[in-house]
Formats: sequence, structure tokens, C-alpha cells
Amino acid sequence: MSEDKVKEMAKLLLSGAVMLAEQCPVCGAPLFRLKDNTIKCPACGYTKAEKVEKKEREETKQKITVGTEKEILTKKLDLLLQNLERSQDVNEIKTILETIKVIHELLKET
Repeated sequence: MSEDKVKEMAKLLLSGAVMLAEQCPVCGAPLFRLKDNTIKCPACGYTKAEKVEKKEREETKQKITVGTEKEILTKKLDLLLQNLERSQDVNEIKTILETIKVIHELLKET
């Protein structure tokens, strides 16, 4: 990577931008989130609005069905019951029982 590109990355960091763990789909350089939530590649100029990512996350959340929620809660309940059976610590038992109660209440609602 050229020295100019490295300097551009340094400027972005100093201006408050955040380096992301994602790479640019065009050139492979690290992407940065600017203060206005725009995603920018300092190497090639690629940009992407963060609002698009938020919309995608919301759509993914909506895809989780009630059946999936029940499945997850039931699996967690099974794990908690196994832990309860093994536990000898009074405080841990109390915590597990309280969590089981919450899961039962959630299962009634779904």
C-alpha cells in the first residue's frame, strides 16, 4: 500500500473515524466508519451508507420467527436444567432457578 494511502488512513483516524474489521469489496483495504456513519475506503474511494446496513440488520431480525424463539428458549431451558442438576453452589442454584422462571414466562408469551 502506498505511503499516501497510509497517510489518508491516519488522517481519518485522527478525525475520529473508526477502522472496521471489514475490507473494501473493491480493493481489499480496510474500511472506515466516518462520523456521519458513512463507510469509506481511503484507498479507492468506495463509500457505503451505514443506513443500508441497519436496514439489512432489521430485516434479519424480522426473519426470526416465533417458532425459532421458542426453540432457542427451550434449548436454553434444557441447558439450565442440566446445570441445575449438577450444581452444588446455593447461589448458582438460585440464579439458575430465577432464569428458568424468566424463560417459562417468556415461553407463555410466545
